[in-house]
Amino acid sequence: MINIGVAGSPNHSRKYTDTLLNLTSFNLTGLFTGMQNSENNPCSKNKKFVYSYDELIYSSDAILISGIDNHFFQYAAKAIKHAKHVFITSLVDHTLEEANQLMKLADEADVILQIGKTERFNPAFLAAYPYINTPNYIEINKSVPPGECLSNHSLVMNNLTELLDIVFFTVKSNLMRVHTAGTPVYNHTNDIVNIRLEFDNTRVANITINRVDGTHGLSSTFYQKKSIVRVDHVTQNATVSKHYQERKNPVVKEQILIVPNNPLEVELLNFHRNVTNHRNSIMFTGDDYKNLFAAHQVLERLKRITASVE
Repeated sequence: MINIGVAGSPNHSRKYTDTLLNLTSFNLTGLFTGMQNSENNPCSKNKKFVYSYDELIYSSDAILISGIDNHFFQYAAKAIKHAKHVFITSLVDHTLEEANQLMKLADEADVILQIGKTERFNPAFLAAYPYINTPNYIEINKSVPPGECLSNHSLVMNNLTELLDIVFFTVKSNLMRVHTAGTPVYNHTNDIVNIRLEFDNTRVANITINRVDGTHGLSSTFYQKKSIVRVDHVTQNATVSKHYQERKNPVVKEQILIVPNNPLEVELLNFHRNVTNHRNSIMFTGDDYKNLFAAHQVLERLKRITASVE
C-alpha cells in the first residue's frame, strides 16, 4: 500500500480523493487545499484535511497535485526534493523551463514523476487503439458544461492537454504548425476554440472544444487508408468501418469489444505499479513536451485573437 497525499483545490481534487478512497492499493493521508477554513473544505468531513503542506509531505510516500492555486511547480518541486513520487494531473500552468526543472529534479531524486493522461486509459480508446495505424486525419470534439471554464486559459489548459495527448500518442511525427481560431457566443471570452495541428508527414489533427452545447462529451475519429475508427470516450463505445472495394457493399462497420472500467482508477493503479516496481524514474516523455509546447502556442494565439476583437 502506498501512502499518498493530495494537494489541490476542492473542485479539481474531489474526483481524485474519491477514487483514491475506493482503491485498497492506496492510503489517502490527507488533502491540502491551502484553505484555512476547514468548514469550506469538502474533504474535512472525512477527517483527511490537513492545514500544512509540510505535514502532507512527511506523512506520504507520494503526492498527487491537482489545481492548487496555480502553483503546480512549487508544490511538485518541494515534494520531489523530499524524495516523494509525484503525480501531476495536468500540465496546466507549467512552462517548458519548469518542466525541464522538474524532470531534472526527479532524475536527481530517483523518483517517479508522472503526468496525468486519463483518456489514454479509457477502455474505449484502449480497445480501439490496435485498429489505429498511421491515421491521415484525426477529428476530436469535446463539449464542456457552460460555466465550467470561464476563461480562455481554463478552457484551453484544462481540456486541451488530454486531447493533445491522444493526438501525439497516435501520430508519431514532428509537429510543424499550429492554427487556432476562437469565437465568443455567450461570454466575452471564447466559447468555442478550434485547433488545427499539422505534422511533417502531412497528417492533420483538428480539435474543437465547445462550452455552449450544455453537455459533457468527448469523441475522436481516426481516418486512415481503407478504415475509419470512431471512439466515444464518455459512453465507452468504439467502432471501425472498413472499406472492401471488391464487395457489393464496400463499407463494413464493426463494433469493437470493450470491457467498461473507470479510466481514472486504471491510471492511478498504473502509477501505483510504476512506484512499486520503480519501472522508470521519470514518466515525463517527449510527447509531454510537445503537448505543453502546443498548448502554450494555442493560448498565445487566443490572447492575440481576443485582443484584436476587443
